Amino acid sequence: KKTLLDYLDYMQGEGASFGFVKWNEVKVHESMHINPHFFKHIEVYQSNEGDRDKSLFSVLKKTKTPGGTRLLREFLENPLVNLKTISERQRAIYKWKEDYNRLVDFREKLSFVGDIERRVARAGHPLGSPQDLLRLKRSLAAFLDSFSDIYFEDRKQIQEVYELLESSIEEDPV
Repeated sequence: KKTLLDYLDYMQGEGASFGFVKWNEVKVHESMHINPHFFKHIEVYQSNEGDRDKSLFSVLKKTKTPGGTRLLREFLENPLVNLKTISERQRAIYKWKEDYNRLVDFREKLSFVGDIERRVARAGHPLGSPQDLLRLKRSLAAFLDSFSDIYFEDRKQIQEVYELLESSIEEDPV
């Protein structure tokens, strides 16, 4: 079965699709489909005058990383309809609100993470440089530090990639 990524590799050369490492899956029965014109009318991304600073998105955007900004955009564009999923998200938010000092510390650490998704794409690109790998290594270190006391599914894989980069790259080669 051929995919869009196979076609990209065929047209642009083997490995061209490497930067597209993760596709967002939108579960049809868990999120509401919203017409794109609706976003314009309720001024989600910019006001009717074209001012982005007066939009709903700008009011809500308190993210520390580009990945967080993309996630917020995804949440706005695919609002949940499944009550169980909504309740789980609300519980997670409430836990952070209960421990405000931990939230402040977590957000401070996140400010050092950078754009991991973009760094992975650059590092895997044929024109990628050792500097791109070094930036990726630093971002992964900051990410793992940020989530040191939080469980997440991909921790082992991210840790392995970080360790591979750590053992392969010298910060200041002689």
